[in-house]
Amino acid sequence: MLNEERLLARYRRLFDITVEHRYFSDAYGRGLRWQLANSIAGKWQNTLCTWRTTASGVAIYADVLRMNLLKDILTRNVPPNSFGLSFCAEDAMFRHYTDGIGSDPRVRFILDSREGVREEDGRIRLHSQDCLMQSDQMLPGDEGLAYREPRNPGIPREHRMPRPCATAPQIDIRIGIDVDAFERTAIAPSAESSQYCVRFASRQTFWQYNIVGECPPDQLGVVDASEQIGFDAMGKRRLANGRMAHTFRSKTAIPMREHAPQRFQLHVQEQGVRRVLIKRLPVASAGQFSIEEHAGAPRWVSEIYVHC
Repeated sequence: MLNEERLLARYRRLFDITVEHRYFSDAYGRGLRWQLANSIAGKWQNTLCTWRTTASGVAIYADVLRMNLLKDILTRNVPPNSFGLSFCAEDAMFRHYTDGIGSDPRVRFILDSREGVREEDGRIRLHSQDCLMQSDQMLPGDEGLAYREPRNPGIPREHRMPRPCATAPQIDIRIGIDVDAFERTAIAPSAESSQYCVRFASRQTFWQYNIVGECPPDQLGVVDASEQIGFDAMGKRRLANGRMAHTFRSKTAIPMREHAPQRFQLHVQEQGVRRVLIKRLPVASAGQFSIEEHAGAPRWVSEIYVHC
């Protein structure tokens, strides 16, 4: 990547892509790895265009002094006048806390700005629904974009696009570029670049508390301090270690969060008086869940273990 002074002197921002994820507190995706399509990567090494990762995604810059060459390359792309790039998340837990992406590691997504939806803030959402869904998937065997890392040994490794990872689905993106319009405004430093966004939904799970202790189940209860979510007593179950646990499951599914705001308590009823036994119960983790079938569809259950 180029330093800030050179970017401002010779390059203009072509477009930005923001990646949002509702699992995280600031709503931005984490640990994203980006890669350019072959048709662009081969020219990128000649500084025709360059990129810069941001706190929320990636920004692509074009060399305003070489717009004719960029125009020629984009015109010959398939589809014409399109800029291809890809990203995936490095987090091994990405599939756990992300809804709508399925579990088949071969499946990829393909998003095209020409089919995007303009949001109220002016950005173009690269998928039809509010968040990326399985309907945006490419089936295994479908042809996506071709990617490679530039192999010119003169390019420092830290300046190269990293290879995509296999722990999360790959997202292929095609951005339509009006090169003529960009060329006309490129000399204006105040010209705004095109803004795009991709948004992931947080997976929703039923929280199940497994309480290990000596209290009779009819004296225990899981209570939401905000009185928004109720819990059903599910009776006793035998855990993998052979111990018996009293189980309580939320009546509704709860979105996973990096820092869950819920404040659930364990109450106990003694001699007609209810008191708080545990003031704040632990919250669900992206790495601790089970999947069960309900009405012919999978149901995700977050398993939470508590000793009282």
